[in-house]
Amino acid sequence: MTRKVGIIGVGHVGADTAFSLVTQGLCDVLVLIDENKAKADSQAIELRDMASLTASRVQVIANDYAALEDAEVVVIAVGPKTLLREDRLEELAETREAVSEVTPKIIASGFNGVIINITNPCDVITQVIQKVSRLPHAQVLGTGTSLDTARMKRVVGEFFSVDPKSVNGYVMGEHGESQFVAWSTVNIGGCPVSELAVEGKQTGYSLSRRCAAADGRFCRAKVGPASASPPRRQDWLMPFSPMRKACIRSPRGTMPNRSTSANRPLLAKVALLNAYIQSSQQQRMRPTSPPHESF
Repeated sequence: MTRKVGIIGVGHVGADTAFSLVTQGLCDVLVLIDENKAKADSQAIELRDMASLTASRVQVIANDYAALEDAEVVVIAVGPKTLLREDRLEELAETREAVSEVTPKIIASGFNGVIINITNPCDVITQVIQKVSRLPHAQVLGTGTSLDTARMKRVVGEFFSVDPKSVNGYVMGEHGESQFVAWSTVNIGGCPVSELAVEGKQTGYSLSRRCAAADGRFCRAKVGPASASPPRRQDWLMPFSPMRKACIRSPRGTMPNRSTSANRPLLAKVALLNAYIQSSQQQRMRPTSPPHESF
């Protein structure tokens, strides 16, 4: 069976995706489409040029929507023409118009595979694509906070001088200003990061700021000077965005120790928050009505 993947939009993200697919041999046929046809042609030629240097054999096609008919996956990576500012939501008007234009062309080709959206604001645009395409929810996916989870693992790994592959945990919420690190899920080789922070006398506030800064240019303008005084103590389920001004900090300036009775109210609060998140996730997973309502 031929593995065919399409990429709509061959800017920085789309081109990197194409490069990874070809060099890792993850597909047999790759279709590149961009409103700038010359750019898509150029990227296709670049990928063909390196064919003799890779172990995989990938056929690269440019600017042909009809070729998407039997594709298994289409990646939407269209980006805004204007420079990004502080909030991903500022891109919504432009990117919504773009995906509303390309999605009907994808469906018109006869495509009935899985659409993976990378375009920001990721979660909102994924909803737009699902509504326009009228594909089942299970066939329209967004990358969500997977990138932010990878950033968190890198930051925690560097903070404790361990391989990020040994770090487990999740960044949750919407990819953007409302995302947060669920610190109760973060561990290194099975050991909760909170306990490691106490043993190493590391401040939760310092780690929180590093995770926030990992969100790139959106955070650099908001996180404030390094000497800024920390906000009030929060729980382990810490909002990731520096706009929320939240961190983990005990009265002594370290991660709270689970064994102390003084932290029992905090632990109860964490338990309630985790229960609330699990309940919210279960509600999101339930079928909605009508069938094409957003998820």
